[in-house]
Amino acid sequence: MKCYISKLFNRKPLEFIGTIFSVLNTVIAVVGIWFVVVQIGNLRDSLDSEAYNAVSTQLYDLDKVFVEKPNLRPYFEEGRKIDPSISDEMRNDILAYATLKLDFIEDYYAQ
Repeated sequence: MKCYISKLFNRKPLEFIGTIFSVLNTVIAVVGIWFVVVQIGNLRDSLDSEAYNAVSTQLYDLDKVFVEKPNLRPYFEEGRKIDPSISDEMRNDILAYATLKLDFIEDYYAQ
């Protein structure tokens, strides 16, 4: 093998050097493709993590409303119907929270 390479180099040195560069270019291209695939995987993991954090933050904000206004919980957790005799302020609070919840659901499915 060594003798064959030596003879090839002695007879056609430019062709031999060209072949070596072709092999090196192929190796570099394969390593580059592997690097891109790894980076795409890392990017996907990062995006998944960011989406999870965004959803967690929004859920936390929704839960904070129940802590601040515990009288809203039965309407959303227990399925209590809105009584026509409740105050306008309470009705507005229920509708505002329902809007927040729908916005969250929309954002969740948009991700």
